[in-house]
Amino acid sequence: MKYKRKANARGRGRKNSSAVVIRDIEELHEVQIVQGSDLEKVKSIIEEDSRSWDLSSIQHLVPDCELEAISHIPLPRKIGDDKPIWPNDKCEDYSVKTGYRTIREGKRILPRNSASSSHLMDKQVWRIIWQMKAPPRVKQFMWRATQKALATNEALLEKRVKKDPLCPICNEFPEMVELMLLTCDWVQGIWFACLDYRIKCEGITTLDDWLVAIKKNSRGEPGDFLMTMVGFICWTIWKLRCEQVFQRIKVNPIKTIFQIKAAMIEYGSS
Repeated sequence: MKYKRKANARGRGRKNSSAVVIRDIEELHEVQIVQGSDLEKVKSIIEEDSRSWDLSSIQHLVPDCELEAISHIPLPRKIGDDKPIWPNDKCEDYSVKTGYRTIREGKRILPRNSASSSHLMDKQVWRIIWQMKAPPRVKQFMWRATQKALATNEALLEKRVKKDPLCPICNEFPEMVELMLLTCDWVQGIWFACLDYRIKCEGITTLDDWLVAIKKNSRGEPGDFLMTMVGFICWTIWKLRCEQVFQRIKVNPIKTIFQIKAAMIEYGSS
């Protein structure tokens, strides 16, 4: 069975000779399902008449936070075949012309339902992220964050999944990626404690522009360490934010700082 999580990660299924493995990329949970069973496909947990989720058959296999995440994925009223779309064309159809133009302009256009759909991303961003001395899950997270592909409350509001866009921690401002990772009150102390760095909120535009600016001001080996630290900080902040949202575990800046340092030591990046 394959399913996609909207809350904080996406799952992917893969087959081997005896089972289908559902892997959560962020938390690395695995669920073994016997090949050929009724649970092998997503349609087995959808109530066709009401077009709603019926998760009772997988409650013993999937954590509560993931069940909640799945339940928030809206289901289309009409059943139809999935099809690929090309977001860089108003008709959503790919052509060599639009593909060539996108590559030549060196830009990655975000989906039109994003608040930053007209923002052109610097080509350095990809290189900055993938040069971080961090595990793949951290790099994948950072790439998704720069693409506005995280399930923040503001993003869920745009997709009509939630009605309240406010940050679940401060409850003062819409939860954009930049607020969640950089400017929310509770994370600013983390940046200062880890890097002796004060976030200047008025200077923040987008996460990718901020990464490029930080990289330009740091060179050589110290700069490589700094960008790696940035990746671990952002990833840990997201994890603990999700713990508060889904498990009601209140965020703790001191705990976050210790987790960041422990993760870097474990990976050998310290």
